[in-house]
Amino acid sequence: MIEAYIDESGTHHGAPLLAVAAYFAPHGTWERFNRDWDAILKQHNISCFHATESECDVLRPSLAKVIEDCKLRGVIATVPRPVYDQYASAQVKGSLGDAYRTCVSQCVIKTCRLVKEHYPDKSVSFFIEDGQPNTESLLSNLRLLMEDHALDSDCAPIASVDLAKKDCAPLQTADFLSHLCSTSDLAWFNYLARRGRIYVAAINEGVLKNASTGIKWMLAQQKNKRQLAKQQNISRAE
Repeated sequence: MIEAYIDESGTHHGAPLLAVAAYFAPHGTWERFNRDWDAILKQHNISCFHATESECDVLRPSLAKVIEDCKLRGVIATVPRPVYDQYASAQVKGSLGDAYRTCVSQCVIKTCRLVKEHYPDKSVSFFIEDGQPNTESLLSNLRLLMEDHALDSDCAPIASVDLAKKDCAPLQTADFLSHLCSTSDLAWFNYLARRGRIYVAAINEGVLKNASTGIKWMLAQQKNKRQLAKQQNISRAE
């Protein structure tokens, strides 16, 4: 099983760029990460890394090094809010929701494709931070994506979508990456990118236009499934 942890940055009002990040790895790799990272936190007498807190700036070199040493793979999905507002169709907004949910979906799909590439026989369990705004709505969207995603043979199947506590260590990797992008901290972003630790899934005008076509297809598939299930129920009743 591959575990992927998702966090975001730039969701506040007025933020020009929204970023959703995920880091993924096998369970055993995360166990190693947890041990190494916990030792560093204790060394600095800090209980949890939060990218927005200045006292955690001292931890950035160590976190980047642990990410590199453990060979974690990260995915970042970004979208400038003006681009989303201008080019996201009513179908995109109606099916995927706001810019945040659209970024999450893009991040999840990209992660599943990378898992299929690097771990062909594995499925993915996704974890999002508990206590986020609209958590239940987001979980619902992701679980729908989990059901429909099996149609894409280029992607690893999604095994589950669950919540993780705010102080969960693997979430801190995604917090770091999403914050780097939303604040344009290119020094650390480039450090990780040069070492092959980041895959970008940027959302632009073309992606949003293509998403409209994809959603039409997905909705048609859902309709066909419902009709088939209805026909099967009628046949069983007869």
